[in-house]
Amino acid sequence: MSKPIDPRTLVATVRANGRHARQISETVSRDSLTGVLKRGFINETLAFELERAARLDTCTSVAMIDIDQFKAVNDQHGHPVGDLVIRTLASVLRQQLRASDGIGRVGGEEFLAVLPNCSVAEASAIMESALHRFSEIRFSSPAGDFNCTFSAGVAEAAGGGLSEAQLVALADRALYEAKHAGRNQVHAAATRAKRARH
Repeated sequence: MSKPIDPRTLVATVRANGRHARQISETVSRDSLTGVLKRGFINETLAFELERAARLDTCTSVAMIDIDQFKAVNDQHGHPVGDLVIRTLASVLRQQLRASDGIGRVGGEEFLAVLPNCSVAEASAIMESALHRFSEIRFSSPAGDFNCTFSAGVAEAAGGGLSEAQLVALADRALYEAKHAGRNQVHAAATRAKRARH
């Protein structure tokens, strides 16, 4: 900027640069299809929340979410409709989760939710609400109308007693159990870790 600097021009320039920086950050961190966090960034969110849980002796829960029989959706209705289903689930999850929660897309039709200061029972209730809402949505395609469901596995670490990988593995195992039990349901991991007290 040339001198003398006009304060109004300076403020406008700083605001424009701030907007540009935020747009770049959003592009880097957000999944282009759904607008939720990319895998690496939701993993960073989980690591941060587990560190905070250990420091404050609170709990953090995670939910692994997977659309049921998604391959059949793509095969019968086409990939554009499949993309719509994925975007719709992301929207439902954002609406149902709390403002403090994080949501990321970690696979084609798989999502990871991070719920700080939230017990496994509370996280399961949130997922049940999202499951009910999503299952009510009617999708249309030339092949016919249809509904979709998802399954979810939920796990909790109390006081930061688990690593990110361990906690996600517990939730993933619970997700597998939900799928094996018939899909369209939420299963909570039985194991819960608490930080050892010294």
